[in-house]
Amino acid sequence: MRPTTSVVASTVRALITSVPEASLRELFIEWALAALRCLAVSPAEPTSTDRARRHWSRARRDAHNAQQRERRQAARAGNPNRRGRKGRTNEEKNTPGSGNGRSAVSGEALWKHAAKLEPSAPWRAIVRELGVTEAQAQAAQRDGILPCTPRAAARFMTL
Repeated sequence: MRPTTSVVASTVRALITSVPEASLRELFIEWALAALRCLAVSPAEPTSTDRARRHWSRARRDAHNAQQRERRQAARAGNPNRRGRKGRTNEEKNTPGSGNGRSAVSGEALWKHAAKLEPSAPWRAIVRELGVTEAQAQAAQRDGILPCTPRAAARFMTL
């Protein structure tokens, strides 16, 4: 049950009457000085936290975006295939021999090499050397794809 306003008011009055008058005067003076200090600060001078919370104006945002567009266009001028942050086009990435200075291994070349090692069941060589399951190796052979990472396939090709 919530106390009524008259009960709260009488409780506050009883509390105030129990406090010595000198203490109340000191408390009131401290509150008044604190209020005056708050009013003395000019609202025209924004503090650093006010600046951090303030959003950019539309004109400033438009100017910033225009600068960013110019930078991107200048970066693309040297490389017409460049789109955004991508370094190479998808065609360049998918060509054999691309990527970190290593030669990429195609699935076809991997399975030819495995057939040299195990002519009757090339997938067994893949299972033994690369540690993939038999089902994965058989499915990869049937589809003609790599059952592992290109790096592991390149290492397998050196056997």
